[in-house]
Amino acid sequence: MKAKLLFLFFLVPVVQQGMAQCNYLVYPSPGTIQITTDQTINPDGNATYWICSGVTVTVQSSAGTQYLLEQNVTLHIMDTDGDQIVAKNGCIINNHSDETVTLNANSSQVTANNLGGGMIVQTNCPIVTYDYSWVGGTPCPSMGMESYELNSFNIYPNPVSQGEMITLDMKEIIPGTVVNFYDLSGRHVSSYVLQSNQLKTEEIRSGIYIVELISENQTTRSKLVVR
Repeated sequence: MKAKLLFLFFLVPVVQQGMAQCNYLVYPSPGTIQITTDQTINPDGNATYWICSGVTVTVQSSAGTQYLLEQNVTLHIMDTDGDQIVAKNGCIINNHSDETVTLNANSSQVTANNLGGGMIVQTNCPIVTYDYSWVGGTPCPSMGMESYELNSFNIYPNPVSQGEMITLDMKEIIPGTVVNFYDLSGRHVSSYVLQSNQLKTEEIRSGIYIVELISENQTTRSKLVVR
């Protein structure tokens, strides 16, 4: 069992350290999962979530996950194990767990609340910057999310039985096109590099998925039901 530090009820365990500037590189999906709407997620660990301005996200459980927060994001951490949070100004981070999270942010511009029995170890970065060069050079929304529309391409059959072949209705297959599967919580499930417009689904469990196609500078998405 992990050792835990005990604090008096009137103390908020936020430990601050100093650093002049923090800069982080935002990779395109599937390296980074972008969140543009309020939602509850259950990450599978070792992922990076890029959360857009003004969004509220509740994390049910995660381990080894990194969160890059744009301005005015509210993040609720219900359970955690070694997560790292980077936050721009105006963000609110609520740690409801009894574990430790690390936070890199401007301590005077970000609110960190410990609402459980754990800790928030905060590195004070007066300036938090993100490198958007890999995602078009602009902050959220990016990676095609500004034109986020489902059913932008057809999938046959849909619904499909697990293990069956699906066909993506595309005009052409661009070499290097990547197919990403996400569940409705935003968790990345699987990725493939297209060799044709057909894919097998034996590795995809029953459920509802967002299928994302990334080719050159274009991103399209559609919904798939696996029975």
